[in-house]
Amino acid sequence: MTLLQKIIYVFLNNLAKFTFWIYFRKITIKGIENIPKNTPTLISPNHPNTMVDPILMARVSPGWIYFLANYSLFKHPFKKFLMTHFFFSIPVKRPKDVEKAKSSTISQR
Repeated sequence: MTLLQKIIYVFLNNLAKFTFWIYFRKITIKGIENIPKNTPTLISPNHPNTMVDPILMARVSPGWIYFLANYSLFKHPFKKFLMTHFFFSIPVKRPKDVEKAKSSTISQR
């Protein structure tokens, strides 16, 4: 991770902190002490909200977080750059998305 990436990560983290403070006056976090600080860790939260929940996880976790994200977020070059370099996201193609894309392509012919 470059110095610029660290600066932007810290900036976005603080921006998220301020935003959450505005919208959610009280956030209760249980079990944060169970997340190791300097060890690779797999966190698998159930998140019904696509963007808010991962941002909240990044905000409260003690270390750097890398995310798995839907590959459709990486289609535009600028979004891909942001997702990979500043949001530390890894694209994932789910089987149901691939099938949906195939059926959409077939129906457009």
